[in-house]
Parts: sequence; C-alpha cells; structure tokens
Amino acid sequence: VITVGKTAVGDVVPGANATFAVTVTNVGTPDARAITLTDPLPVGMTFVGVDAAGTSTGWDCSATAAGATTVDCELTPSLQGSAVVPAANVTTVTFIVAVPDDVTETILNTATATWANCAGTCETSGSWTDDPTITADPSVVKGAPVSVLAGEGFDYTFTVTNNGPSQVGV
Repeated sequence: VITVGKTAVGDVVPGANATFAVTVTNVGTPDARAITLTDPLPVGMTFVGVDAAGTSTGWDCSATAAGATTVDCELTPSLQGSAVVPAANVTTVTFIVAVPDDVTETILNTATATWANCAGTCETSGSWTDDPTITADPSVVKGAPVSVLAGEGFDYTFTVTNNGPSQVGV
C-alpha cells in the first residue's frame, strides 16, 4: 500500500513560478513496483520543469512537455533493474509550475499514484489546498507642470503602476 502527499514548497504567488513536492510512501510490507504519478494542475497553471535538487533518484517526468497542464511521471528502473519503493520508504518528485497572475481563489490540487503489484485497489491520491499569496508592487508617480504662473490653475497627474507579479483590483 502506498500513500501520496502533496505540498507547496514556499508560497504560491500569482504571476510567479511555484514549486510542488509530491511524496510517495510505501506503508505496506511488500515493495511497491512500477509506480506512475499523474497530477492534473489547477486551471491556468502550466508545467515548467522538474526540480532535480528536490527529486529522488529514479523519477522520469520527461513525457511532460513544458507548458503542459498535467504532470505525468514514472519511477523508472534503477541500476538493480526494477522501479521499486521498498517497504517503509519514501520517494519524492518535485516540479515547478507557472501560476497565472490572476489567481485569487483557494487552490486545490490532487496528485494520483498507481502501482503494479498490489492486492485490491492500486491507486491512491493526495491533495494540497491553500490560498495564493497575492504579491503586488505598486508605485505612484505624481506629476505637475514645470512652471505655473501666479494665480493660474493647473492639473496634477498621477500614474499608478503595478510592477507585479500578481494582479490587484482597484
């Protein structure tokens, strides 16, 4: 039997890249073999790539192209000739996604793992949910004419800019 856990590594900021880690834990006594992982991303998010530093040896996500909306990975055969998660062990795949700049609602994401050698149900899922961290960088510039004659009126101009990465409402 395996379990799946999904977490965000840091904040999920609209308009920026986010990193997610999916852990697959073998909580049973036999080794889990031929594990595949499928993670349909939340609406608008797209796959950027695998974070090799946070990924255990053996995960292959090369079938997932940059820009894809579903991440597909498999635990590939090791040097010993089998793709195995031994009993009581954990393996992790970590990947980066682009988050659209207009996300404001709670994000829910579920990853599902399947494996070959089991009795009964050979599929399990793990979910992550959180609110995005809206990060805006507003600036205001006030302008006025260079010179004004005494007694005459003039207009100020204000330019408001959001340097992002997240959208903000007014």
